[in-house]
Amino acid sequence: LIIRWGAASMYIPSPPSILISGGKTPSPDGGTYSSSPNSPDVIRLSLLSNFSTSSAPYELLNTTSSPAYAWHTLSLTSYNTSALSFGGDGGPSTALPAGTDSSWLLSIPDGAPPGFAQQSSSWANQPQRRILHSAATGPDGMVYITGGQRNDGSGLILSDAYALNANTSTFTPLPNLPRGTAHHLSAFLPNGTLIVFGGIYTSTITGNPTLSETSTIYSLDTKAATPAW
Repeated sequence: LIIRWGAASMYIPSPPSILISGGKTPSPDGGTYSSSPNSPDVIRLSLLSNFSTSSAPYELLNTTSSPAYAWHTLSLTSYNTSALSFGGDGGPSTALPAGTDSSWLLSIPDGAPPGFAQQSSSWANQPQRRILHSAATGPDGMVYITGGQRNDGSGLILSDAYALNANTSTFTPLPNLPRGTAHHLSAFLPNGTLIVFGGIYTSTITGNPTLSETSTIYSLDTKAATPAW
């Protein structure tokens, strides 16, 4: 397999494996970090047994409908059988770089390659396309999406947040992050608290992207009647 960056990945509990989607790959004509071509590859890494990192058992899956996206996210919406691909840069062929058409639903048949189905712009009241956001699946099975950057070349860093209930096909707006954040990570604590940390934000002093302080962590109690960061 060739090297790549900007790919999305998620852990599948059974059988234990990591699914990797898309990303950018080196261009023969010397493309840059952002202008190199997108890949539609879907790769599975089995975790059933120990392996050497020099010979990891990557498996290129035979899929024909997977999006050629970079800087998107993959998130399980049920224990093993379905997932959400959200956001991402679709390359120059994307008609609306900041449109509301970046949601794809994945079916994950046991032992077979996943199937991808792009959802219409009217599906689930989905948010606008973005890159460099973060997504985490909560104990309630909902997918929580935070921040990111507009994919229209403006460099605008976003502060909005959403929760997807895949059972009802509904994105629900959450309180905005205290400041726009991109390139960050998010994770859940066992008690249902969503943690957001790291990344970059736009400095109010210089107007430039700035690394978030390591001492800054945002938390959201998703079980609260009125959640607040």
